[in-house]
Amino acid sequence: MTDLVIEGADRTPSIQCLFALANIKLAGKSYPENTGKFYAPLMEWINQFFSTENTLTVDIELIYFNSSTSKFMLDLFESLEDFADDDGKNITVNWRYDEDNETMLEYGEEFEEDIEHIQFNLISL
Repeated sequence: MTDLVIEGADRTPSIQCLFALANIKLAGKSYPENTGKFYAPLMEWINQFFSTENTLTVDIELIYFNSSTSKFMLDLFESLEDFADDDGKNITVNWRYDEDNETMLEYGEEFEEDIEHIQFNLISL
């Protein structure tokens, strides 16, 4: 399986999906014009990854995102929940936020409330 690397831009985060490390990292700002299209390769990579692997760590370090990205995050976590609950996959999400950015902390706390079968860590930077 190949890695997926998307360079960040003004409106989009960098995405690194590294197979050998069983790690995904999202970092930066996220307000793409077409959120579904932008994040489709990430979702495809996750589906392929779990066809052979059982453990994944997702590091998220967003400094800003819009409402459509928030919706995507809910969809992402729901998909990861399904892999963890239905398929017994071991998934950890590290929600990294700047200690001065209360909004990102609050989003992390809200997402954490929806998570049951994933280890969800709030990490202050």
